[in-house]
Amino acid sequence: MSGSDGVPLPRRNGPENVVPIRRGLRMGTVTAGVPVAVIAGSHWFELSEEHTMATARFGLEAAPNDDEFVFRLDDEERIRQARDILAGIETSKVHVQGRVVAEKSDHNPDWNFHLDPGSITFFDEADEDCDASAHYVAMQLDRVGEEGFLPDNIWAPTRSKITREFDV
Repeated sequence: MSGSDGVPLPRRNGPENVVPIRRGLRMGTVTAGVPVAVIAGSHWFELSEEHTMATARFGLEAAPNDDEFVFRLDDEERIRQARDILAGIETSKVHVQGRVVAEKSDHNPDWNFHLDPGSITFFDEADEDCDASAHYVAMQLDRVGEEGFLPDNIWAPTRSKITREFDV
């Protein structure tokens, strides 16, 4: 594949088709799954999948009086479900669960762990081995996944509630 000037585009690990965007053009909404490259001078930059997808951040209270925990969703259906929970449209599956990743993230910098955005779902009842406050998970992070404590690294705080959506 070559650019509009006939110069071959560099190949990188990843998608076979790279869509060039001319310098000076602004990028609007990009459909999820569309690989994109941006040219700046003589350099090409591929935008990661994270930047080409719908993304929303939500606040979570995992237990009463627990500090806010922030989780990110990249799936349009899950984003709609979270917004429905906040709006009171969904009243059954209103609690948040997901796979614990034992590292800080940009969207949740106050905690030493975050939830894998692709693993997040909503539930009404969960196994008590998956239930804990955010503070307890943070203090026991080295035990996550052990027998009896967040099996398969799944955190499902049974009293969790979505508190808000962050502005984009």
